[in-house]
Amino acid sequence: MEKVTPTLSNMPKSYGDHDKLGAAMVRLEALDSKIAADIKKLTDVLTVNRMLIDSVDSYNQRIILTKRYVNFGHWEDIAMICIVAGIAYTDGIEKHWNIWQNIVHHRTKLCAEIVM
Repeated sequence: MEKVTPTLSNMPKSYGDHDKLGAAMVRLEALDSKIAADIKKLTDVLTVNRMLIDSVDSYNQRIILTKRYVNFGHWEDIAMICIVAGIAYTDGIEKHWNIWQNIVHHRTKLCAEIVM
C-alpha cells in the first residue's frame, strides 16, 4: 500500500483545463497579437495614402486629400480649414474627386498587397 502525505504550499492551485486565469491570458495574448497586426496593416495603408497624395501636384489638393483620407476629417471641418486658409473649397471638392479616382486604382492594388 502507498502512503499519501499532504503538501502545503502558498502557490495557487491549478485544476487542469479549468484554469480560467491561464485560459484568459492565452486569449488576451492572441487578441493582443491580432491588434498589433491590424495596427501594422493600417499604418501600411496610411503610408500608401500619404505616398499617393504626395504625388498630386497641387498643394491645395494635397491639403484636402490629406485632411480627408489620412486624418479622416469630416467635410464640414475641411471646408472650415479651406475657408480660413483661403482655399477655394468648392473647386477643391470638384477637383479632388477626379484626382482621387485617378490614384484609387493604384491605392487599391497596393493596399491589397499589404493586407494579404
